[in-house]
Amino acid sequence: MSGSDPEPSEAFRRTVEARHPVLAGGRWQVLAGGLIHRTFRVDAPAGCFVVQEVSPIFDPVVHEDIEAVTAHLTAAGHVTPRLVRTADGALWVDVDGRIVRVLTHLDGTVADRVTSPALARAAGEALGRFHAALADLDHTFRSRRIAHDPARHVAAMLEAVAARRGHRLHGPVAALADEIAAAARTLPGVAGHPRRIVHGDPKITNLLLVPGSDPPRPLAWVDLDTCGRQVLAYEIGDALRSWCNPRAEDDPAAAFDVDAFAAAVEGYVSAGPRLDASEVAGLVWGVEAIALELAARFCRDALEESYFGWDRRRFPASGEHQLARARGQWALFESARARRRERERIVRDLLG
Repeated sequence: MSGSDPEPSEAFRRTVEARHPVLAGGRWQVLAGGLIHRTFRVDAPAGCFVVQEVSPIFDPVVHEDIEAVTAHLTAAGHVTPRLVRTADGALWVDVDGRIVRVLTHLDGTVADRVTSPALARAAGEALGRFHAALADLDHTFRSRRIAHDPARHVAAMLEAVAARRGHRLHGPVAALADEIAAAARTLPGVAGHPRRIVHGDPKITNLLLVPGSDPPRPLAWVDLDTCGRQVLAYEIGDALRSWCNPRAEDDPAAAFDVDAFAAAVEGYVSAGPRLDASEVAGLVWGVEAIALELAARFCRDALEESYFGWDRRRFPASGEHQLARARGQWALFESARARRRERERIVRDLLG
C-alpha cells in the first residue's frame, strides 16, 4: 500500500460513484494517517462519506462482520460509522481487483496520543462501553483473521530473520529479534481465558472524540475490520500500549505512563463488563505481550518491507521506519515491565 499513488484516478472515482450514487457530484480529498487502507473523504450533495480502498490482507467477508457489529451498536444507541450499501445492496465493490467500501462520515476529532489522564479515562470508559454493548451480540464472525497472537508473530519474525540474511538491516534486526523472542517466552498463556467480542485495534487514533469537548468525550470507535472474539488481555494490552506511551510509536525513548494506566483502567472497569480472575490479571501483563508482539511484527516488516506504511519524509525506506517502530515498542515493553509492581497495585486497589 505504501507505494501506491495516494490520489484517486478519474476512472477509479467514476467507477465507485457509479455503484454509489450518493457520491455523485462530490469533492474527493485524501485522508492521511492510516497504515493499512487508502482513504478518501468525499463531500457530496447527499452528505459526507468516507471511501476506503481496503488492504488485501482483509477478506471482503469482513464487511459482513462489520455490518453485524455496527447494526448491533446502533440498536443499542451507540454512535458508529455504518457501511453504505451500493445501489444494488452490496456492502463493498470490486474495482479492478481492489476492494472498495463507502462509510458514513462522523464529525469527530482524533488525538495522536494520550496527553492527559482525563483522555486515558475517557478512552477506557469508551472501550468498556463498547465491550459491554457487544456482550450479547450473537454473531459468528466470518473473517478468521486473528489480530493478536504474540507467539505466532514472534515465530514469523524469526522465520523472516532466517530467510533474509542478505537484507541491509539484517544485523540490527536480528539482534533485536533475539531479545524479543527471549522476552516472549516469559509471557503467560491464555488457555481457558474467555473470548469476548472486541475491537481488535483500540489504539487512541481509532477513537473519534467530540470536537471541542473538555474534558474529552468519546464519539465512536472506527476501523472495525479487526472486530472479533479475542481474550481481553490482548485487547486491553493493545489499548494500553497505545494510551500509556506519551511518545510516538517509533520513538526509541518510549516510556510507560503509569498515571495514564491508572486512569484508563479506572475508566474501563467503571463501564465495562464484569471480569473474571484471568482477565483481571491480564489488565497487568497484557500491555507487555502486545508491545512485544508489535515489536516482532515491525522487525519482520523491517526485513520484508511489504506490510506497514512508512513516512517518506523522515526515513529513506520502509525498513528503516519499521526498525525504528520495533525499537520503540521494545523500549515500551521494557518500561512497562520495570513498573509491573506499580500496575499490579493499581489493579488490586481498583478490583481487589
